[in-house]
Amino acid sequence: FGRGVVVAGTEPPALRAAVVARCGTGVLADQTIRYYRRAVDAGSAPDPRCRRLGAGDYDAAAELLRTHHPATVFSRWMLDDTLIGLFEDGALVACGGVIARHRGLSTVVLGNFVTASERRGQGLARAVMRSLLASLHADGIGLVTLCATAENRSACRSYEAMGFTQFDECAELVVEPG
Repeated sequence: FGRGVVVAGTEPPALRAAVVARCGTGVLADQTIRYYRRAVDAGSAPDPRCRRLGAGDYDAAAELLRTHHPATVFSRWMLDDTLIGLFEDGALVACGGVIARHRGLSTVVLGNFVTASERRGQGLARAVMRSLLASLHADGIGLVTLCATAENRSACRSYEAMGFTQFDECAELVVEPG
């Protein structure tokens, strides 16, 4: 991959500082990850602009993610689960969905939420989330989790406004290998 990841977790700040000092210029990112959860209930109604993406939507989804959130990892197999897209004038302008599923616990991890840069702040991510939660409720899912970097304040505020509560936080250091 060309990059390594060191997670310092909830260790004392002194340990985090020591790891950063040891890695020096090899630290590519020093960020805080916030973990959120939310119960899935019957209260979410799907937005008519949204639909579940399928294999035929791969190119559009990959382009949206590559253009507007290049650090996101997106693979074809992610379309095998629930990925919701919001379309306007035939173009995919926002998406988000399931990136991991634990069937035995009726729990999923959400991710790959992205909105076209020029369309941010217009409630499109909330529309995608409502549609996603409605779909997951129909599938019998009872709990969803997701994470965001604390530095992405708009995402954190948006998730909290959608009923997510933070349940953990940890440090994440992305470093060069070696």
